[in-house]
Amino acid sequence: MKKYLSLLPALASLCLSTACEPAARGGVAFHLQNAGAEPMRQVVVHVRGRSYAVGDIAAGASASVTLHPRGESHIELAQPGRPRLVVDCYMDSGYTGSIHASATTERIVAVDAKVLFAAY
Repeated sequence: MKKYLSLLPALASLCLSTACEPAARGGVAFHLQNAGAEPMRQVVVHVRGRSYAVGDIAAGASASVTLHPRGESHIELAQPGRPRLVVDCYMDSGYTGSIHASATTERIVAVDAKVLFAAY
C-alpha cells in the first residue's frame, strides 16, 4: 500500500498540469491565404495572450500556424503600417479544429471556421 501512496503526488501533479495547460495539446490550426495581388509583409497573428510571427506571404501563397489562445478570442492580423484585420471567428483555450481565412493586405475576404471544445 505504501508503494502506491508514494505515487500519489506524481499522479496529482500530472493531472493538475494537464488540466491547467490545455493549450499544450491540440490547438486551432489557422491557415491564411493571401488572396491579393501584392505580398502581405511581416504578418503577425494575434489571439488573446499570444502572438505568432508568420512573416511575409507572397500573393497567392499561404501560411499556417497552430493557435493556443489564453481565453476567449478572435484572430487579428497585423502588418506594419496597416490597420489590423479582424478575422470573424471565436475560440477559447482548450478548443481544437481549424480556421481558414483568405485576405488581402487591406481586408478579410473569406473565413471558414470549424472549431469546438476539445472535450467533445
